[in-house]
Order: sequence, then C-alpha cells, then structure tokens
Amino acid sequence: MTLVLIAALVVALVALGVWTVLSRRRTAERIVAIVQSFDEDGGPFTGDLDQALRHLEGTAERSRIRIKQIKAESHRYRSALSELRTGVVLADHEGNEVFRNAAADAASVSAPSRALVAAAVREKLAAAVRGTEVEKKITHVGPPASSFEVRSVSLTDGQMPLGGMVTVRDTTSTERLEQMRRDFVANLGHELRTPVGAIGLLAETMEGEPDADIRSRLLRRIMSETDRIGAMLEDLLALSRIESVSETRSDEMDVDALLAEATLRVAHLFAAGGIELIRHPSEVAVLTGDRDQLLRALTNLLENAAKYSDPGSSVEIGCEAGDDIADLVVADHGIGIPATELTRIFERFYRVDRARDRATGGTGLGLSIVRHVALNHGGEVGVSSREGAGSVFRLRIPLRGHRP
Repeated sequence: MTLVLIAALVVALVALGVWTVLSRRRTAERIVAIVQSFDEDGGPFTGDLDQALRHLEGTAERSRIRIKQIKAESHRYRSALSELRTGVVLADHEGNEVFRNAAADAASVSAPSRALVAAAVREKLAAAVRGTEVEKKITHVGPPASSFEVRSVSLTDGQMPLGGMVTVRDTTSTERLEQMRRDFVANLGHELRTPVGAIGLLAETMEGEPDADIRSRLLRRIMSETDRIGAMLEDLLALSRIESVSETRSDEMDVDALLAEATLRVAHLFAAGGIELIRHPSEVAVLTGDRDQLLRALTNLLENAAKYSDPGSSVEIGCEAGDDIADLVVADHGIGIPATELTRIFERFYRVDRARDRATGGTGLGLSIVRHVALNHGGEVGVSSREGAGSVFRLRIPLRGHRP
C-alpha cells in the first residue's frame, strides 16, 4: 500500500513538472508572439525568454513615452484652439461633442443671439459629421445688433470619417465697419455733389450774363462753394491724420495758453455773429498730450457752438479739474440738441440742422474729429443738451502725472 502511494505521488510530481514545463513554454510562446506583434520589421523573434521580456519592457517604455507625447500634443492643440478668437467646436465620428473653445462658448451664451448661435452650431455639427460642409450667416437686428458666421467642416483621414468641426466667427464689428465705410462713401458723394453742382450751375449762368455786377455776385458764390469744398477736404485730411496716429505725442502745455489760442482762432466768427465768447481761468495748470490735436478739437467745439448760437447769446470755455481728469468744457446757450440726436452727433457728416450748418459753411466732420482726438488721448467726449437751452461739451483728458 505504501508503495502504491509513493508511486502515485511520483506520477503526480512528474505530471506537475510536465504541466509546469508546458505552461512555461506556452507562456514563453505567448510572450514571443506579443514581442513579434510589436516588432517593427515583423520578422520572427529568435531570442530566449529573457530577451523577449526585455524587449517587451522596452516596448512598454516606448509606448509610455509616446502616450505622454500624444497627451502633450493634444494639450498644445487644445491650448492653441482655446486662444483663437474664432469659436471652434469638435465632435467625434458618432456626433458626440468632444471640445469647445472659449470663443465658441462666448458666442453661444452672449445675449440676445445665444439661442440662434447655439441652434446653428448643433445643426452644422451634425451636418459635418454626416460629411456635409455648409456655411450660414446669423443676423440679430438687436438692440444691440449682432451677426455671426457659422461654418461646418468634415474631418477624415482620407479613408474614414473622424468627426466634424464647426467654426463660429463674430462678424459684428466687421460688418459695422463695412457699413460705416459704405455710409462714408455715400455721404461724401452727397456732400460733394451739392457744391460741385452749384458751381456748375453758377458758372453756366455767369457765362451768358452781360451785367458785371451780377457776374461779380455769381463769382463770389462760386468762390464760396469752392471754399466749402476746400474746408471739407481739409477736415477729411485732418480726420485721416488723427485716425492714423499710432502714438500720441506727449507735449506739456499750459492749459490757459491753450484756451487762449483756441479762442483767438475763432474770434472773427463770434464777432461776425454777435456772440460773446467768455474764457474762464483753467483749474488745471499743465496738461500732457498732443497740443495740435487738442487745439484742433477745442477750435472745432467753439466753431460748432458759434454755428448753433443766436446773436446776442454767449459761449463759455474753460477747463475743470476732476479725479485725474481734465475736463475741457465748451458751453453754449443756443438752440440745443434733440435727445434723439445725441447718440449720433459724433458720426461723420451727421448734422442736427443741415440748413444752418450749410449756411455757416460746416462740413459735418468737426465733432467726429473731436471724438478721435479724445480716443487718441485715452479719454472721451460727452455732451449734455436741452432743446432751446443750449449744449455743454466735455472733452475729458486723463492727467498724466500732473495735478491741478
């Protein structure tokens, strides 16, 4: 009985040994097969098990490094897309959204157009995943008016679809600038057509006029219209120069001297119109900025006040001190400005009273120049007015290191 147990135990141990050898062989074969699957040349692996394990460990390390590189590249791409001003939304091949940058978020949540943009993004993203590339313009009349351009793009690797992308571009500023350009060209054409047409008509009348006195009056009218065109062109050039300034000069100037020179330049207009011009002492001693631009802005404000003031009235000019701000103030007691017109008076060629402005030789560009001078100095221009009671214009210029 004992011998039988011993024999059985030996057989079991032999079987276990055989099973272990076979198991190790199968494990080695599996490891070799895995190594061969990772081998770049695809050829048979001839090394032993230790070599196979080392090879496998090296492959795992290279894979880990590659995964880290892919993650870094993905982070770079996401960071780059996040910095774009154009909104970008990405979806996988099943249509699931996988990425959305900040610009796309802003376009989709900015009231009041958010619902329109969000719906368009969903629609175009689905179209992109299906392989359809389309473009759509979204316009919201406002207020405030806004417009967006939504475009879908299909993503493939040349053989199979990878997903889709939608871009969202805010075109509000671009379209506003384009509309301003069209309005400017149209207004300029209209403004020039009137004096040019008048000159042609006056010249035609003058050609066959035998009376010397009448010809003299017609000639004076022609010269007046010519001066009007010249003034308009001069204002256009001045506006162009002020708009194109990349860096505003930093002249230190005596504010009282600046006010005095501005009043001297327009003294003849006030004398001819019977309007009193009052200059108050400045509350600010020294101002830093572009002296020529500020002088031009004050002159324009005074000319504007003279045009819209009646004989016997008065216009005041001065400089008030605020918190780190110098307020260059021009106040008149003229016809005033309707409340509905206040938001538009700084537009090019805009006039509250066209008949009065033409009669006084206005170009419609003076207040637009004032606004750009304020912007160049990091300031602003504002107006308060009441019809029949006059207007107060404030050109607010930041003080640069100088106290009143």
